[in-house]
Amino acid sequence: MELRLKENLEHLIDESGISITNLAKKCGINQQTIHNWLSGQSPKNISQVKKLADYFGCSIEDICFLDNKTGLKSEIDKYKEEINAGIFEVILRRVQK
Repeated sequence: MELRLKENLEHLIDESGISITNLAKKCGINQQTIHNWLSGQSPKNISQVKKLADYFGCSIEDICFLDNKTGLKSEIDKYKEEINAGIFEVILRRVQK
């Protein structure tokens, strides 16, 4: 299995339009760490990768290994048509103060 974090992260950043600076702030990850991953370095801290995956709504496996040619989709995107059709009930609740 080939690590595809660089390609998938580039794709997600381009797709979302977020800057690396804002992504780093929102995820609590050092900006240089993200730049290192985008230059092809392997992650040293899997919990940081988990923060990115959570931010983009995908799994660690997807962000690290999914082949973009088959399509990298967030979990929500997988159910977009059903959500828009009203098949899901969405409940919002505060989980942190």
